[in-house]
Amino acid sequence: MRGSILTTLSLGLALAVPAGAQENRASDAGPTACVNETAHQFDFWAGTWNVESRRRDASGAWQETRNQWRAEEVLGGCAFVDYADGDFGTGRLRGMGTRYYEPGADRWYITWMSTEQPGAFETWEGGFDEDGASAEFFTEVQTPNGPIRSRIRWWDIREDSAEWEHAISRDDGQTWIPTWRMSLRRAR
Repeated sequence: MRGSILTTLSLGLALAVPAGAQENRASDAGPTACVNETAHQFDFWAGTWNVESRRRDASGAWQETRNQWRAEEVLGGCAFVDYADGDFGTGRLRGMGTRYYEPGADRWYITWMSTEQPGAFETWEGGFDEDGASAEFFTEVQTPNGPIRSRIRWWDIREDSAEWEHAISRDDGQTWIPTWRMSLRRAR
């Protein structure tokens, strides 16, 4: 697929979101763009989150940190922009991601870019299970050593908490190596 593999899901670049970007859900994206239930599965994500992060460093050891993550609803609820800025176990990281819904495909996409790998931009595609309590998103990247699959998982999703993991696979998804795990609790 697109981009170079991030062995950890890294966020960078902070973009300004205009004041009032969350207002007028229906008028922002059009009258029918985001009206089905699937289009609102990431609604829980808007807000500020306290994050307990466990992330593998270059040696493979887990580094534990506490930070905050901020997410904003945009485009009438069809998309969310999120920002990270802090030490997530490998030094300061500034990152930016999006979660956006494509009504025609009835699918969610996640993008990510960061100061850790300037110029790298990845897109994962996937969706939520039937009850909306978990989700999986995938991408594949060609490397000099062959393809690597990358997976983002969300589970135990609630209004005020969620669990998140990034993992990679070198055997076409038969086994997964977690690279970053986060427990998120709503700050406000």
